[in-house]
Amino acid sequence: MTNKTQPLVSVVIPVWQPDEVHWRECLASVLAQTYSPLEVIVADNDPAHGVAKRVTEEMSDARLHYLPNAKRTGIFRNLNFALEQCSGEFIQIFCHDDRMLPGLLEAQVKGLELCPKAAFIYSQCHAIDDAGKIVQPCESPLHPYRYFDPEKARMGLFKFGCLPGNLSAVMIRRSLLELMGFFDEDLQYASDFQYWARATQYGGMAVSMEPLFEVRRHSSQASRVLGADLWMKESAPIYRLLYEQLPQHLKTWRTRMYANEHFGRQALVAVIRQALTGNGFAGLKNLHYLNKPPFSLFWIVVMTLLSLRNLVSWFKLPEVDFYEISEIPQQADPVAAAEVTEPNNSL
Repeated sequence: MTNKTQPLVSVVIPVWQPDEVHWRECLASVLAQTYSPLEVIVADNDPAHGVAKRVTEEMSDARLHYLPNAKRTGIFRNLNFALEQCSGEFIQIFCHDDRMLPGLLEAQVKGLELCPKAAFIYSQCHAIDDAGKIVQPCESPLHPYRYFDPEKARMGLFKFGCLPGNLSAVMIRRSLLELMGFFDEDLQYASDFQYWARATQYGGMAVSMEPLFEVRRHSSQASRVLGADLWMKESAPIYRLLYEQLPQHLKTWRTRMYANEHFGRQALVAVIRQALTGNGFAGLKNLHYLNKPPFSLFWIVVMTLLSLRNLVSWFKLPEVDFYEISEIPQQADPVAAAEVTEPNNSL
């Protein structure tokens, strides 16, 4: 896709002390995209480290814009700093140790154009190890795109958690950023989950079912370093808000039991495992976050015990419906009615 009339895409990459090999691979994959026009915003949270700046300058590409940011530390503060500098109509977020496949940006833009009511789109991925070898492949689907209207998107997020899974998966519209503002800098772990949940008040969610990037799995990932107790503390209120936004006919005892069995049980087990593996018992003090509706610590313990005998399968929510998107959607298609709009209410 090289048509000069195409909208500008900004790739924003918050960087902190990158591994040189991983960083070179990341930048090379971004610059090898089939889509243009393109700008790449590199926000370096530790300029003194030197690697991000040196490698970026060695690439010697006019599309690269290196910006030191030593003051606003933390991934979401640095991400917001990068978002403030970009000017594209579409904004692809990307992490400094991941790799794009050549058609990522082209496919993401196409998905948002096919789904004008989608506030954002995310793609599937392969998982790679430190050496760049695929360790968890993702199969290509029969249909390239799916669309979830706002209600179905909220149900999907409530049922499965942070569906995009990784910041590198997501492209947003500039119009969404202008309406919603930036990521919550007070959250260290779940600010992205909160952002996608809030976004469903402005539009739906599109999914590119093709694996379009490679996410690197390693021990220093933020999701592994920050700890289960912080994940529980920050995620529980988001599940609670999503529950409040569910349609009335789904606010049932069965739905609450599902929340206890799904997120609640996972959180309890993760915090206990963290304590027993030598990471301390401090996280146990945050268990009170699991004792506010729709959660009940009593029922979470019960569901955890039942799960040992596989007796919790009854507490499942209905399947989340979606729309398959044809190559050229018809005017009557549910996604073709309007652009991202002001919300009726806010998370």
